[in-house]
Amino acid sequence: WVIDILGKIEFDFVFVDGSHTYEYVINDSLQAIQMLREGGIIVWHDYSRWDGVTRALNELRRLKAEFAQLRWIEGTTLAVLKNAEY
Repeated sequence: WVIDILGKIEFDFVFVDGSHTYEYVINDSLQAIQMLREGGIIVWHDYSRWDGVTRALNELRRLKAEFAQLRWIEGTTLAVLKNAEY
C-alpha cells in the first residue's frame, strides 16, 4: 500500500523490521523489492530468530527469482539482498 500512496519511488537501501508474522513479512518484502533501485540493498531484521520471518524469506528465496540472491549474514539475525538485476 506504500506504493499506492506515494507512487513509484526508488530507494538505495530498505531496512525491514516490521511485524514478524509470515503474512506481513511476505507483504513487506514484496513492497520493498518494488521500491528498490537497481543495485540497491534490502536488509531484514530477525531472520533466524522469528519463525515467520525465516519461513517467509526462505520461501521467497525459493520461489521468486528477484529474491534468489537473498542471504543470511551468519552469526546475526540479519538477511540481505542486493538488487543486481531488478
